[in-house]
Amino acid sequence: MMFRLIRFLNNEAGIDSGKIAGAAVISGIANALVVIIINGAAKHYGSGDLNLRFLMLFAITCVTYIGTRKFVLREVTTIVQNAIFLIRTRMTDKIRRSALLSYENIGRSQILTSLSENTSIVHQGARYFAEAGPAVIMLICSFGYVALIAVPAFWLSVVCIVGAIYTLWYINRSTTADLHRSLDKEEDFVDLVHHSLDGFKEFKINSQKCDDFIDNYLAKVCADAKELKTKAETSLVSLEMYILAFIYVLLGSIAFLLPQISLVSPEQIMSITTVLFFIVGNVKTVVEAVPHITRANVAIDALTRLECVLDQADDTRQTDLSSPIANKSDFRSVRLEQICFEYPAPANETARGFSIGPVDLTVNAGESLFIVGGNGSGKSTLLKLVSGLYHPDSGEMSIDGVALDQTNYTHYRSLFSVIFTDFHLFDRLYGLQDVNPEEVRELIERMRLVQKTKYVDGKFTVMTLSTGQKKRLALIVAILEDKPLYVFDEVAADQDPEFRQYFFDDILPELKRRGKTIIAVTHDDRYFDRADRLATMENGNLFLNSV
Repeated sequence: MMFRLIRFLNNEAGIDSGKIAGAAVISGIANALVVIIINGAAKHYGSGDLNLRFLMLFAITCVTYIGTRKFVLREVTTIVQNAIFLIRTRMTDKIRRSALLSYENIGRSQILTSLSENTSIVHQGARYFAEAGPAVIMLICSFGYVALIAVPAFWLSVVCIVGAIYTLWYINRSTTADLHRSLDKEEDFVDLVHHSLDGFKEFKINSQKCDDFIDNYLAKVCADAKELKTKAETSLVSLEMYILAFIYVLLGSIAFLLPQISLVSPEQIMSITTVLFFIVGNVKTVVEAVPHITRANVAIDALTRLECVLDQADDTRQTDLSSPIANKSDFRSVRLEQICFEYPAPANETARGFSIGPVDLTVNAGESLFIVGGNGSGKSTLLKLVSGLYHPDSGEMSIDGVALDQTNYTHYRSLFSVIFTDFHLFDRLYGLQDVNPEEVRELIERMRLVQKTKYVDGKFTVMTLSTGQKKRLALIVAILEDKPLYVFDEVAADQDPEFRQYFFDDILPELKRRGKTIIAVTHDDRYFDRADRLATMENGNLFLNSV
């Protein structure tokens, strides 16, 4: 159980195992020597010289114990924090490299739980492990000392230790399974919390919807999580009590049974009892560490599973840096030929997922293509395919005659600036270098946001904007990115009529004059004539219309 945690920390951050193990051994031995020295001093009570010698030994031993224990705790804390830092940065990087469809299937809840709660659990487990290591060494040394005092007492101790270890293994096996299940329920709970936060306004206005969500879904998941967590935690409490019970059985056996089966003196009984009372604290340290290390192992399993899923989801690992479209800043045409795509069916369902295609489409440089269609017709899915966020199941996509595949999708995506309906607005212009603040302020004025936000010290001062205002701010970012291909998914929606006209009659024509290619989803038929071409999505199929 402990070795899994050690392997994990060693793989993540590297451990100077010899130095830490040596310090832990010295700490445990020094702790055991304290009781041996006290016993020795008690036997020679009345001899000033001897007591002075034992006092010096006692002081040296205590300083050694405290110093080595501090070293172990400090080193393990440093190592585990380095490991957590590496895990978080590495997995965050793997998340951004994941294919969009895989990311959507993984879900935010599992990612957030792993990067926050699970890493904290690993930290706690490592801390308790650092406490338990020297304690185990101390127990071994103490029982060795008991063997020197009276061999029968040692064998009684062995019987109790074997019983405690077996109990530990048996209970911990089922407890680990319960902890795994409770962790899955915690992820379900976090997912529902995201729904409640994202849908706050809808719940606020529709109490019946809110009651149904809480009473029939959230409450059920909470109840299941509570039951599994309670069962697991109760088992861990039972584990602690069982092991402590073995210690008290051992104390009782030494005090009452040992004199009946072996010739031991009262002084030996007192010495052994003193040792056992002294080690109870260390036994408690080891026992308390067990559930935390168990939780850490479960968290490590969850982190490992997530990382394996992210590794499989990586759609950038085959990227060819020497691809013909690497560092491409313009293009002639993007072509889709017989493109088909189908969403995976939900788990435990036999029905097929929504699909689009076959789609044939050519997008020429410098043109504006408007796409219309009803809700659920496949418009957003088509945009994700065109921009390289989704990979087609069949058919071929190409740019300037170069077929798109796993070796060049990363390069292809860099040609786009996109604003989807579910876009996220950052408060800083990430990825843009040498931004001219005056240009940003001019765009803020053009987008009629002067009274709403400002650009100060490299960031926008106010982000609590309406949906339409956020889209205007997203337009500023897109214009500053200066990409050859622009994808706008209902950007003109949620705007007042005046700005909507400004978008179609000023912003889009200006982008065209700069040689930009525009693919825009819109339902506003008053502005269809501003497009070079018009296409309709219907039930996953694309039809080109005349403007």
